[in-house]
Amino acid sequence: DRWRADLPEDTPNYFALNLQAEQKDAFEQRLKSLGASNLSLLPLAAGKLVAINGKPLNAADYGEDSRAGNWIEGEVRVSWSAELPPSNRVILGSWPEPKPEAAQVSVDKSWFEMFQLALGDTMTLRFGDTEVTAIVSSVREVDWDSFRVNFFMMLDPSHGDELPHSLISSFHLPPTEAGLSALSRELPNLSLIDVKSILD
Repeated sequence: DRWRADLPEDTPNYFALNLQAEQKDAFEQRLKSLGASNLSLLPLAAGKLVAINGKPLNAADYGEDSRAGNWIEGEVRVSWSAELPPSNRVILGSWPEPKPEAAQVSVDKSWFEMFQLALGDTMTLRFGDTEVTAIVSSVREVDWDSFRVNFFMMLDPSHGDELPHSLISSFHLPPTEAGLSALSRELPNLSLIDVKSILD
C-alpha cells in the first residue's frame, strides 16, 4: 500500500500486447478518445541470446547465478528506439546510433553485471532463422517502477526494424472509463493486461 501510494496518479495501469504495426495509428487514436495518458509504445521481438564475444553460452559458466541461466535457456525480448525512452538513463557509453554499420545494443545495468560485460563486447541474438551480433554501446539504469514499457536490451532501430516483431504498450486510463471492451472487439488480436487487478 505504501509503494502504490508513492506512485504518480498517471502511472500506467494497463499493458497492451500483440499490437501489429498497421494497427498503431488506430490504437493511439482510440486511446486518445478514451482520455488515456502516459502512453509508451515500443516494438518487441522475441529471440534467444546465444553467444557473447562469439562464445556460445552455457548456464554453467555463470555458477550459481540462476538469473543468467534462466535467460540463457529461455526467451529474451528486445526492443529499439531512435531516442532514449523515458525512465531510462545512460550511465556508461553512448545510446545506439539510428543507422550504425554494425548492430549496436544498450543493456540494463543488471544484465551488464550479470553477464560480466564490457563496452565493446558483442552479444549474438537469434530470432528464428536470423542472427544479429550487436556491439554493446551503452549501459542504462531503468526505472522499472515506472510501469512504462522497458527492456533489458535495446537495439539500434535500423537492425531492429528488420526483425519480425509486434508492438507493446503501457498507458494510464481513468478508472471510470469503460471503453476498452470496444477496443478489444475492434482489435481482437490485442491482449490487454489490467495492472490494478493484478496488484489487487
